[in-house]
Amino acid sequence: MKNHLQYVILLLTGLSGCVAPVLPPTKISEVPPFNFRNEPSLKMRISTDTSRLCRPRILYVNPVSLSDNVKALGSISRETGTSIRDDFYRGFVREVFKDILILKEGNLEWYDDPENRIMILDLSITHLKKGNGLLRYMIGFGLGQTDLQLEGRLYDHRTAEEAMAFAIRLRHMGNSYQGLNPRALSSPYCLRMSGQEAAISLSKLVREIWDNIDRKKMADPWRLAAWER
Repeated sequence: MKNHLQYVILLLTGLSGCVAPVLPPTKISEVPPFNFRNEPSLKMRISTDTSRLCRPRILYVNPVSLSDNVKALGSISRETGTSIRDDFYRGFVREVFKDILILKEGNLEWYDDPENRIMILDLSITHLKKGNGLLRYMIGFGLGQTDLQLEGRLYDHRTAEEAMAFAIRLRHMGNSYQGLNPRALSSPYCLRMSGQEAAISLSKLVREIWDNIDRKKMADPWRLAAWER
């Protein structure tokens, strides 16, 4: 009996510490390779042409598309896609509203001026699992968690040249530990939490790239510091 209990404890500990690695991307190609971030849960590439990385005047957030396997889940996938678009819009408004006009409504032809460099953010949900609310709330330790993979591209509206591309995968428990948050029973709630985390981390990362290009003409200041030493 004691041995069985030890196995259960080890299993639960392992589940609680699991990082969700990015599944093979389907929306974006893996060629060229992910040269900027290549972590288990976040993979990102940026153009080697710094002129493509320059801060735009306008950023338009497209509606979130759904892969076929995600569409099959029905309303929960559509609701998650809508909330993710809103999250990315708010994330970029919070990070760069002083320098860039962020749009998710309206006609881009209204802004079709040679002086307005416009970039498009394409987003797609390529993997989604609802998990199990009772397992999340009553047991935890990674059991019943939701699972979301989001892939995206940032490209020039006129030339269609890619500036950045990324794939991020997040699991979420809805902060259900110790029974403090009964909303964790809701899968849409947990998926929204993942969408918010993705939007916050990626909008901050893109802002840092734009800031570094403005100041140092390099996307990654750590590379510059290493070279100078």
